Amino acid sequence: MKRMLLLLVVLLYGIAGRLAAQDVIRPWSLQVGAGYSDTENIPGGFTYGFYLGKRMGSFLEVGLSMYNSTRQTANNADSFASNEGDGSFQVNMSSPNEKWSFFDAGSANCYMIVVGVNPLHLFWQNSRHNLFLAVQAGLSNKHNIHFIYGDKGAKVSIYTNSNTYIGYGARVAYEYQIHKNVGAGAAVMYDHGNKMLTAMATLSTHF
Repeated sequence: MKRMLLLLVVLLYGIAGRLAAQDVIRPWSLQVGAGYSDTENIPGGFTYGFYLGKRMGSFLEVGLSMYNSTRQTANNADSFASNEGDGSFQVNMSSPNEKWSFFDAGSANCYMIVVGVNPLHLFWQNSRHNLFLAVQAGLSNKHNIHFIYGDKGAKVSIYTNSNTYIGYGARVAYEYQIHKNVGAGAAVMYDHGNKMLTAMATLSTHF
């Protein structure tokens, strides 16, 4: 994951270097980011992703976005309760010398088509500031695994679930162009499919 982010950052700087001496219109933008997200199955997850967009005209932009959130937790307890699926719960109590170990892992993925506008370019065509207000729609995936292990007698319980939804929501992104083709900023997205709110710091290039 860290290697992929590093590779994308190197790619951004490589493109920026190739275009540094060129004074041409750059309708394409590639943005990578990392940050924080909050959703039902992964509260407080680490998130990373990218956005590829193309400006259409003076202020309209369309693009593709992908971002992924992950989180893992582990803890110990003397007992646990599980939903048996028929309206009842099974309660498991450990012996005085036994502990239950819990491992929870989850991920949420969003693959979106994005359409939006940059209202600042309606008034200031050459501004270094970009404000992108957009709607997004696509697919949202949610995955969970709960692993419970009893240290006496090798008692193991595993619960998994995976769901795919039609996702839709909004994206707001701000960028300050440090150079003609390099910018830095932040983006906030909400996906209703995963009930997922995401905030990322971003680095982008225009080509």
